[in-house]
Amino acid sequence: MKKILYLVAIILLSSCGNKPKDQKTELEDLKKERTEINNKIAVLEAAIGSKAVVEVNDVAVMEVKQEQFKSYVEVQGRIDAEENVQVTKGRNNKSPGIT
Repeated sequence: MKKILYLVAIILLSSCGNKPKDQKTELEDLKKERTEINNKIAVLEAAIGSKAVVEVNDVAVMEVKQEQFKSYVEVQGRIDAEENVQVTKGRNNKSPGIT
């Protein structure tokens, strides 16, 4: 009875083992699968009719010219100082006077 049990266990274990495949045969199998999948994809795309639609936008081109760059920045702020300085218009309202 034990011999039969051992024989069954050995047969089951040997049948479950994966035999290593040759790399060339594995490559051929994968290529066959790829062609089958590509054919299925082509059939489904033809049935659905979904091809990639490319949107085209017109682009305007202008010539680059060399010119002077001017940039103005307006800044507002508050200054706290230890000494007070008053700036007023000087003589004839032309130049500032500092007091």
